[in-house]
Amino acid sequence: MDDLLKDFLAESAENLAQLDHNVVELERDPSNASLLNSIFRAIHTIKGACGFLGLSRLETVSHTAESVLEQLRSGAVKADPDVISDILRAVDLIKFILAELESHQVEPPGDDSLLIALLEQWLSPVAVPGITATGDSASAGAEPNPLAASLPVPQIEQLAPINASLRVNITLLDSLMNLAGELVLNRNQLLEMAAREDDSPFAMPVQQLSRITAELQSAIMKTRMQPVGSAWGKLPRIVRDIARETGKKIELDMKGAATEMDRQLVQALQDPLTHMVRNSADHGIEPVELRRALGKPPVGRIVLNAYHEGGHVIVEITDDGKGIDVAEVRRVAIERGVARREVVDAMSDCQALRLVFEPGFSTAASVTHLSGRGVGMDVVRSNIEHVGGAVDITSVRDGGCTVRIRLPLTLAIISSLIVSARGELFAFPQASVLELIRLSADEISHFDILHNVRLFRLRNELVPVIDLANALSLPEQEPSAVTTLVICQAGAARFGIIVDEVVDTQEIVVKPIGRLTRSVRCYAGCTILGDGRVVMIIDPAALAMRSGTETSTVASIAADIPESPALKQDSLLLFGVGGDAVQAVPLSLVARLEEIPFERIESAGESHVVQYRGSLLPLIPAGPSVTFTSGRTNSVIVFNEGSSSFGIAVSDIRDIVEDVLNLELLAVRPGILGTAVIAGAATEVLDVAYYMKQVRGGQIS
Repeated sequence: MDDLLKDFLAESAENLAQLDHNVVELERDPSNASLLNSIFRAIHTIKGACGFLGLSRLETVSHTAESVLEQLRSGAVKADPDVISDILRAVDLIKFILAELESHQVEPPGDDSLLIALLEQWLSPVAVPGITATGDSASAGAEPNPLAASLPVPQIEQLAPINASLRVNITLLDSLMNLAGELVLNRNQLLEMAAREDDSPFAMPVQQLSRITAELQSAIMKTRMQPVGSAWGKLPRIVRDIARETGKKIELDMKGAATEMDRQLVQALQDPLTHMVRNSADHGIEPVELRRALGKPPVGRIVLNAYHEGGHVIVEITDDGKGIDVAEVRRVAIERGVARREVVDAMSDCQALRLVFEPGFSTAASVTHLSGRGVGMDVVRSNIEHVGGAVDITSVRDGGCTVRIRLPLTLAIISSLIVSARGELFAFPQASVLELIRLSADEISHFDILHNVRLFRLRNELVPVIDLANALSLPEQEPSAVTTLVICQAGAARFGIIVDEVVDTQEIVVKPIGRLTRSVRCYAGCTILGDGRVVMIIDPAALAMRSGTETSTVASIAADIPESPALKQDSLLLFGVGGDAVQAVPLSLVARLEEIPFERIESAGESHVVQYRGSLLPLIPAGPSVTFTSGRTNSVIVFNEGSSSFGIAVSDIRDIVEDVLNLELLAVRPGILGTAVIAGAATEVLDVAYYMKQVRGGQIS
C-alpha cells in the first residue's frame, strides 16, 4: 500500500473514531458549538486530503456533508433529528469507502446521487417536502422524505482503519510480547538457579536482570493497552437508532472510557457490549407512556461504566427499565427446553437469572431484526469466558437490570500464586485471590456441611469450600497436618479452595493448553516454571462451576444456619515498627506485601523511592526505628487508591487477625487514627488516608 494512502487511512481512522458519538451528542445538545466544530473539522480534514490522492467519490460525499455542517454552524439549519440522520448516512458512506480503500487500495465504484440530493436539500433556502427553510421538522403528519427511504445502506463488514489499525504494526507488538514472555521464563530459571547457591557471584547480576526484565515487560504491556472507550464508539448510534425505531426516549451515559486494558480484550469486549446495550434499549427500557404510568421519568437511562478493581477491569451496564421477571425466565426456560422443570424449580432466583445466558433463551414475544432469536447473551458469556473473564447479572422487578463483566488487564503475563496439592503444582491468578487462611486438620474436619455443600464461616459469612485434590481426582496421599484455604472471588461469587501449601508467588507467562486438555473446563492455560516444569493454571470460577459450588447455592441455604451474635469483625494486619511496638491496618486497604532489598531503594531529595511496576513508589518508614540499611531487606506494605500508590516500610509483618476495630483513644500524632485493643493488646491503627493525601500533595519526606 502506498505510504501516502496508509497515512491518510490512519489519520482518517482517528478522525472517525468518535464521529458517531459526537453527531449523536450534537442532536442532544444542538447549541454545543465546540462539538459541531469538532465534527466539521473531522469531515473537512478527510475532504482536504482527497484531492491529491485522487479520491473523487470520497471527496464529493465529504464536501457535501461539510456544506451541510456549515449550514448548521451558520444557524441556517437547526440540528433536528432529520438533518442528523442525513449526516449519519454520509458518515456511514465515508466509513464504507475508507474500508474498501483499506482492503483494495482503490475507491469502490458506486452512484451516490441519491445521498447527494438528500444532503443538498438542506442547502436550498426553499422549503422541501417535510422540511422547512430553517431546518425544522414538519408536523407529525408529514410524509417521510422519499429520497431517504430509497437510499441503499452500505454494508461495512470490517472497518480496519478504525478498529484494528495502530501507528505501530500490531504483529510487531504481538511479537514483542511473545519475546518478553520468553524472557520472563528464562529470568525465572536464572533466579531459581541463583537461589540454590549461597553467596553466588551471579546473584547480583541476576537480580539486575530480573529488574530490567520486569521493567521491559511492563513497558511492552503498556504498548498493548488501549482505553476501553475505543469499543464504545458505535453504541450511542445503536441506542439512538433503537430509540427512534421503537418510539422510546433513551439516554446513554458512558463513564470510565479512559480505563485501559489489553488491546485483545478490548476487541473481545465489542460484541458483548453491543448485545447488552441493545438488550437494555429494546427489552429493558419501557415506552414513554408506561414509564409515566409507573412514576418513572419519561427518558430511560442506560449507564455504561468501566473501572479498575483488584487487578481486573470491571464493566457494568445498568438500565432503569423494567428489569427481568424471574418467574417469566423460569417459564420460558422450561418451555424452550433450556432446563428441566425439576431443575428450574430447585434454583434460587440468582441461579434462575443466569439462565438468560443459555443458548436459545429469549423472553421476547416476537422476533424482530433487533432481538428475539435467542442469540446474544450466550454470545456475551462465551466471549467473556474465552478471554478469562466472568459475567454476572442482577435485576430488580420494575427497578432495572445490571450486567457486570470482570476481565483481566492482560492475557499474556500475570501475577500468580503457586500452590501444591498432593505433590502436584498449580498456579492461581493472584487477581482472583482475596486472602489465604491456614487451617489445621482438626479445623478442616469441623466444616459445616449442608445440602452436600461444605461451608466455612469467614467473619460470619458462609463460604462454600472446594478441595482441589478431590475436584481434580488426584491420587490419594497421606493428609498433611496443616493446609491452606485460598479464598477466591469470581464475579459476585466468593468461595474457598483447599490446597496443601502455598509454594511461591511468580510472574508467569500464560500459554494455551493443548487440544487434549481443552475440554477440562477448570484450566485457564499453563505455564513453565524456572525448573522447566509445566504447571496448569487454575480458573477458579470454572472450578467452582464444575464442582457445583456457587455463592448463590449457599445463599439459598444460609437461612438454615443461625447468625452468630458476635459483633462484626475485621481482618487486621499487624506489623512491627521497631522493638516491641506493633501497629495495625485493615487488611482490606492493603494492595500487596513486598520484600524489597536495600540495593533497589533510591534517594530522591529527602525521600526514598523504589522502581515498582513501571513507576516510582514512594517509601515511608512506619516509625523512627525503621531504617533502610545496607544488606537488609525491608518489608513493605503497598497501598493503592486510583493511580496513586505508596509503600509503608515496616520492621516485620507479624500476623493477620480477626477482631473488632473499636478505637478507644484518639490519635496523638499525624498518621495514626487512634488506639484499639487488638488481639488482647493496645495497638495503634495506621491512618492510610493521611499518608495518601501527603503522597498526592508531594509532601512526603
